[in-house]
Amino acid sequence: MRMDVKQGSVVMSIAGHDKGRLHAVYEVNDPYVLLIDGRRRPVEHPKRKKAIHTQLISTDSPLVHEHEAWTNRKVREAIRSVAHTVGDTDLMKEDSYVKR
Repeated sequence: MRMDVKQGSVVMSIAGHDKGRLHAVYEVNDPYVLLIDGRRRPVEHPKRKKAIHTQLISTDSPLVHEHEAWTNRKVREAIRSVAHTVGDTDLMKEDSYVKR
């Protein structure tokens, strides 16, 4: 597993039915990560996925420093913020991360 992926990082799924979607890393259990996005995968029901099926987008997310206080709203806002910071229009098109 890549050592740079840590709790609170924002990753993009590169395989599976959720390919291309952004998620926050809820927990790291080598070789798996638990992913959440605040909508399809809320904090209460994280998605277990092999870490090799994800691509690191950012380790600089507000979620990195406040794990105990995560809510679905905070997760959505953090993912949206990272998508805007990266400036990738393909990432910003995804579902509900960008208000229309």
